[in-house]
Amino acid sequence: MPDTIKRMQYIYRLQQSKLTSLSYLTDGLGSVRENLEHLCSAHRLLAGELQDSANRSRLVIRRLEHWNAKETKYADSERTPLSPVRRKSLLQQLREFHTTASSVAERIHTFSVEQRYAAELLDLSVITIKHFLWRERVFMAIILGGDDNASLKLMSAEKCHLGLWYNGRGKKAYSHLPIFRSLGEIHSRYHEMINKIIDKGVEGTEFNQLSSDLAQLEVLSQQLVGGIVRIQKHIALLHKLQTELSV
Repeated sequence: MPDTIKRMQYIYRLQQSKLTSLSYLTDGLGSVRENLEHLCSAHRLLAGELQDSANRSRLVIRRLEHWNAKETKYADSERTPLSPVRRKSLLQQLREFHTTASSVAERIHTFSVEQRYAAELLDLSVITIKHFLWRERVFMAIILGGDDNASLKLMSAEKCHLGLWYNGRGKKAYSHLPIFRSLGEIHSRYHEMINKIIDKGVEGTEFNQLSSDLAQLEVLSQQLVGGIVRIQKHIALLHKLQTELSV
């Protein structure tokens, strides 16, 4: 092997070692996403419980108002639990509680929606970064050769980070979108192209053919990223509509 090629491969190995740090970073961001989703669920539950309490207080208010409207007079003063003045004061306090509780519940619900929105965008951003890291690993395997090629072929479209997301969280949230289904088809073709290049091998492929294959791989990669961006835009548009309706 020419000395120049060895030097280029050595430099490329050094570059790849830096990508390992990015991989750890994406794992950390994945944990942040999980925490955001847990907080979102907790806040949504809290908002529901608080709104339920506000609704119950509203029922009490209506009963007291109905009671006052009757203006019932008891012969025995001991049977009167509250004087008219105290009933009026209690009604005012309950109305204030109902107004405050409803307002707080609405703000908590809005906060949970914002958390969900942030978690979804973060999730898609992390998946995009993981795809970039995977693409670099593929290029490294093609350039350097070695045992990594076999492990890449074992990493099917269902087992890589994007595949696990696609068949898990992604399918649950976005399977109704046409772009999501297209994303799955492109992803499968991407892995098929990787296997094709690996099977040919760098040494057994002419430069023009290798260049053409890598160009096709890059096109598929950009289509994958473009599909993820379109899903992000769908999320942003849906969030905007929900925000406008809640105003």
